[in-house]
Amino acid sequence: ASITKILRRFIFVHQMQSCRKIMPALSFNFINGTGSDVAATIKKLHNKCLPDKDWTLESLQSMLSQDSVYSVIAKKDALEIGFCIYRIAADEAEIISIGVLENERMNGHATEILKETIKKISDSNMNIRKIFLEVAEDNLAAINLYLSAKFRKAGVRKKYYQRKNGERVDAVIMALDN
Repeated sequence: ASITKILRRFIFVHQMQSCRKIMPALSFNFINGTGSDVAATIKKLHNKCLPDKDWTLESLQSMLSQDSVYSVIAKKDALEIGFCIYRIAADEAEIISIGVLENERMNGHATEILKETIKKISDSNMNIRKIFLEVAEDNLAAINLYLSAKFRKAGVRKKYYQRKNGERVDAVIMALDN
């Protein structure tokens, strides 16, 4: 019950802050496949946005070169400020990673990236029925983002994430009916 109270309070505060801000328009690059420049851009963004999850350039290039993997790069005034990586398999999609630069957070950019990604998945003509993602249980900002997009809790992976300090954190599996 206490996590519900915390989430409700966080949602209220976030909504109040969002009402006071006018969001600058973002532009989106949707990419299937990769060149070294795309992988390098996403690696740079990923490492700045999610420092506990350091991906190598080679692992990103390998993942992004798969036909089923797509990426989104969000720009504001020609500056890359966020990204999303997702994959499609059969009638499901998985959001692998999403992030916004720290100095660009709390401006609605993650919401816009997520909405555009869901729209792109829905418009893919691949009959996607569910979209899944995983999020660290202590990442309340991300959980709030996903709840506001109508994702629901679908399960838990115990001690799934390992922080750089060695601490292990549960992953909450969330799903969205498409």
